[in-house]
Parts: sequence; structure tokens; C-alpha cells
Amino acid sequence: MIKIYNKVQKLTAAVREIQRTDFRFRTENTKSLHNSLDRLDQKCFNFRIEDVIIKDYFRNCAYGLKFYVLQEEHSDLPRARKHFRRLRMLYLAVWAIPIFFVIISLIWMTSSSDIGNG
Repeated sequence: MIKIYNKVQKLTAAVREIQRTDFRFRTENTKSLHNSLDRLDQKCFNFRIEDVIIKDYFRNCAYGLKFYVLQEEHSDLPRARKHFRRLRMLYLAVWAIPIFFVIISLIWMTSSSDIGNG
């Protein structure tokens, strides 16, 4: 558990600086570079943000954080997914069991009050 906590702290510290920094980017050089390329090079080196597949982009960001910040190998991914599924099932069980008992209690209380009135 301490190992996981340390990883979370490390990742939080890395992301904190990025979140707190106000970045200002100028695009004049990028536009100039793009305009200086011929049509074939413009197709090869696509500058259009609209063409970025957001799901793939964020997946690559997550892999990069995992590899470079947390220094974990991609070969650990199947084991991590299995562990995550177990934690998710545990989380659902922790919520489902008390809700189940509340529902059973409500059913029992309403059925026992119907028996007493009937």
C-alpha cells in the first residue's frame, strides 16, 4: 500500500507544477514553418489539431506518465489491469452489500407491518 501511495505522491507532484503554471504559447514560428513547407510536406507533417484523435492522445499521455514519471514498464500493464479490476469489484462490493441489506431491511419492515395490520 505504501508503494502505491508513493507512486500517487510522485505523480501528483509532477502534475502539480504543470497545473499551477500559466503557459503562454506564441504560434508565429509554427505558422511560418508550416507555410514554408510544400504541399507534400504539409501532408506528412500535419499541424491541424482537429485531426488529432483525442482518445489516442490521452492514452499516449497516460503511457508516457506511467513510463517516464512512475518509471513502470509497459509489460506490467496486464497485471495492473487485473489488479484494477479486482479493486473495482471490491469497491462495488463495498457499496452493494450495505445497499442490499438496506433494501432487504426495508422489504422486511414493510412486509412485517403488513402482516401486523392484516
